[in-house]
Amino acid sequence: MPLTDKQKIELTKKRLNIPDKNPFESRSPANKNNVMNKRHNQSKKGQEQEMPVQKFTSITDERPQMAVSEVKKNFKQTQQIREQLPQAAGLETSTKAKSQQEIYMEIMHKSKQAKKERQMLKEELDNQIKKLDNTFNKVVQQSVPLRLDQSKNIQSKFQEAAMRFENDTYKRANQTANTAEEIVRVGADKLQKLEKHHKEVAYTAGGDDDDIQYVVEPEILEANENQEEVQNKPEVLPLEPLTEYNAEKFSKELEKLPFVLSIPDTYAKFSNLLNRVSQQEEIVVLDRLIKSNSTFVNKANQPQMELLISHLFKRILTLKNFNPNRVDAELRALRHCANELPHCVAGQFNVQFQHFVGEFNQFYNQKSYFPGISLQFIILLRVFQICFLQTQFSQEEIQSQAIVNFYLVSEYLIYRSAISNETDLLRLLFLVKVVTAMCMQCGKYNAGVVYGLQRVLVASQKMQVSEQTDSISEEIKIKFTKLVGGKVSNLHSFIMQEVKSTLTIYYKYFKFNFEILPSVLGNLMFNGDVNTLDFQQEMNNIEIFENEVGFVLYNTNTDFLPERVFQIKEQDPLFMKHFNPKKTNDLDIQKQKERIEEKKQKRVEKDVYRREVKQIQKKMLEKQNAVIQKSLSLQKAKNQAIQQWGAERKQK
Repeated sequence: MPLTDKQKIELTKKRLNIPDKNPFESRSPANKNNVMNKRHNQSKKGQEQEMPVQKFTSITDERPQMAVSEVKKNFKQTQQIREQLPQAAGLETSTKAKSQQEIYMEIMHKSKQAKKERQMLKEELDNQIKKLDNTFNKVVQQSVPLRLDQSKNIQSKFQEAAMRFENDTYKRANQTANTAEEIVRVGADKLQKLEKHHKEVAYTAGGDDDDIQYVVEPEILEANENQEEVQNKPEVLPLEPLTEYNAEKFSKELEKLPFVLSIPDTYAKFSNLLNRVSQQEEIVVLDRLIKSNSTFVNKANQPQMELLISHLFKRILTLKNFNPNRVDAELRALRHCANELPHCVAGQFNVQFQHFVGEFNQFYNQKSYFPGISLQFIILLRVFQICFLQTQFSQEEIQSQAIVNFYLVSEYLIYRSAISNETDLLRLLFLVKVVTAMCMQCGKYNAGVVYGLQRVLVASQKMQVSEQTDSISEEIKIKFTKLVGGKVSNLHSFIMQEVKSTLTIYYKYFKFNFEILPSVLGNLMFNGDVNTLDFQQEMNNIEIFENEVGFVLYNTNTDFLPERVFQIKEQDPLFMKHFNPKKTNDLDIQKQKERIEEKKQKRVEKDVYRREVKQIQKKMLEKQNAVIQKSLSLQKAKNQAIQQWGAERKQK
């Protein structure tokens, strides 16, 4: 009989001396010498092994058990202790469990009692502190000297005297005045008379007080050259009051206006308000408008000040009858507004500059020639230069944008404006001086200044004007410009002097190279003689190339350069490196033109080569298309022949 599997396993166990237990289940005890480290391999293996499970058949209670008689004795003892304890108020002897609501009520009761105790302690502390303060004050009052009582008496006497003086002045003013404004005017008149009397007394006394500054008009000094005659005269010299216009000289329209003025909503009301008063009183009205609506008093007045700025800009640009007093008052008010709201003023300047460039080009498109320089816009450019000097517009983005627009407009006027008479000539000279001052403030060189000075010289020589007309002198008499102080006997010599002074200042400030100076200005600066030059030829020698950035000047005639070679070598060509957009320092324009033509020819050759390549590519594509179409037609014919052969074979 064959053996079964179990019998075979038992025979092998007996032969190999293997017990019935599974050897894999037996585990040897852990060796004490093994290193129990988490990083050690043996420790990891030891952690992975499972502990043997112990099975308990039954659990025996090994606690000591008490007899029933002892339990009854203990219970009786506890009852006796409870009966002996005193029953305090609020102490519950019942063994019942308290509910949640009862526990909450106890906690609230205890918290209220704690709060009352704290409040009582706080009140006691406050009372003690007050008692200490009272005692301290009594001690201090006893130690204060008696001179404080004397000072109080003096103060009370002074207040009584001041009240009497106010009542007396108010009664005297009320005798002739009815309203508060009239009382203020009467008081101002009285102060002016007192100051005038004080000046006269000081002048007659001989000037013993060193702090007083005495002002004597030049006409009086010329009339009294001999000092002895002046000392022997007993008459008192009348001096001017502190203010130029007294309250008595004010017109009736100004007297009707209140001191607190609101800014008009429309420009028509604003212009009517200023036109009602005289030219000397306009600055008083503007001063009242600014003081009553200033942002320095209340920051909420910013919209009203912005409205005032827009009205001032519009009045300056639309003023038909030029009056120096009115213009001076408006520009002073605008300068003050630039200190209060620099961002708003800079934005208005940018808008006006952009609007001007559009009108300038539109005029040229309609009439095919450029207009002259308007006086209102020249004044606006001058105000921009003054406001920029004082405020800098307080932000880099607004500052850079405003400067770029200023230079753009000034270049338009310098390069393209028409010069038809002496007025346009003087306005152009004034504009060049304003741009020069702006360049020096910003530290940026501008080639338009050099071209503008040359253009002024050429135009003055062509006109050959010997005397200045009265109309020009009236228009140029502006207080803040100081360009012309009156009539000029010889306009050409005056222009030569102004151009030379402006050019020397510009040259010393920027230290630019002589190479960029035209020959007209070079001879004027070094020799001072321009009558012998041919100005028409000099204008033809100047060539203007318009670039993306601006205008660049190139001079072909450099006769004055050989005489000043040593000066050219001493000066560093700081601005000549960036002056030429072609990145060359050569003075010969023919070489520059040749290079430009060579580049043009190379571009043309490249264009021709590209066209030829495109044509060749086009032909190659056509050939490829033809080959593809031919192969498709052959494949189609082959398929048709195969189909016909198959059809014929089926028929057979």
